[in-house]
Amino acid sequence: MVPKNMARTDSLEIPLKTSGSWSPDLSALAGLGFDSVSVSGGQALIRKVQSADMAGRPHLFCEIILSKNSAKATYSVPKEHDAALRQLQAAALLLRVLSLLPSSHTDVSRLASALLPALESSSHAASLDYGLLSKKYSDLRKESAELSAANLRLSSASEEAASTVLELERQLSALESRIKKLEAVSDESLREMVLDYLSQHRGNFNAASFSASAGVLTARAEEGLEQLLRSGAIRRVGGSFSVHSQESRGQFARQEKSILSSLSERAKKFAAGAKPPI
Repeated sequence: MVPKNMARTDSLEIPLKTSGSWSPDLSALAGLGFDSVSVSGGQALIRKVQSADMAGRPHLFCEIILSKNSAKATYSVPKEHDAALRQLQAAALLLRVLSLLPSSHTDVSRLASALLPALESSSHAASLDYGLLSKKYSDLRKESAELSAANLRLSSASEEAASTVLELERQLSALESRIKKLEAVSDESLREMVLDYLSQHRGNFNAASFSASAGVLTARAEEGLEQLLRSGAIRRVGGSFSVHSQESRGQFARQEKSILSSLSERAKKFAAGAKPPI
């Protein structure tokens, strides 16, 4: 029974000859640290789990199934492990089990063909030149140090960028606050300020000069001028503007207040539940 959801499993099987009756005495395996040893029908199941994943499923394991004619070891080969080494480990475990079962025998040639690839691979790894291994280790340490330095630089740059963003946000907030203050001048006050400016400058209007003196944006200055032109309080004469008399200006202000008062009364009636006129 191979556990599900494993990355990959492999198996190693050798033929057996069993003398005497089946099943064998497995009591000698009790002290070898196996997780479970059981016999069912014509098979004996021996399991050893070396590690498990977060869900509790076996990750690194070996499972041995013994029968009268064969011994089979099924083992996991996770991605981070060498396949040849895992085969050798499973074979060593299988041989340890068989060494404790004197009634079971195997053919030497079949056993050799099963173990030889793993033994040769392990022998090659063990015989690698120490100098080469040392150089590889040194290169890996150098690469690790370079990556750590690069990570430190990136962290520093990230902190500087975060500080810059905070400063820009502060400046933006200050500008937004200033704009709100500059735009806080009411339309009525703005028109009066524009009229006074035109009177003082003989009908000549310079938006930049007016904005600087009145403390409003240039766009607001032009809005005030446009409102006065549309209302008839001033009219364009060549490159300048003609301002009506103080009486006309007062009449204009009274008309505007009357309109605003009427709109306010209608809004109050509508809020009280009255049906708005069509």
